[in-house]
Amino acid sequence: MRFLEVEKSKLQRTTYNFSGFSISPKMLEEEIRKFIPGFKPVIYEPDLRQKIAQSWPGILDCESMKKEIGISFEYDFEKTVGQLIADIKSN
Repeated sequence: MRFLEVEKSKLQRTTYNFSGFSISPKMLEEEIRKFIPGFKPVIYEPDLRQKIAQSWPGILDCESMKKEIGISFEYDFEKTVGQLIADIKSN
């Protein structure tokens, strides 16, 4: 958690967006199918949570955090899904 150790004088703001990657449900479904070819996604009917989700920004820009704090992400979308599938299969 290197961002907690940065000297406050080096920071230009007090809050940062923290997002490693952005995905859609379709992207997640397609990536899971690479590991589980017969995967059938869960279909849901939007409820009150949909309104909350739609109030969020479409994209979180974490470039200022990367520049000011020197953060880089070890896991991208594909590596994250692969790790999740491996962990699920091992349990």
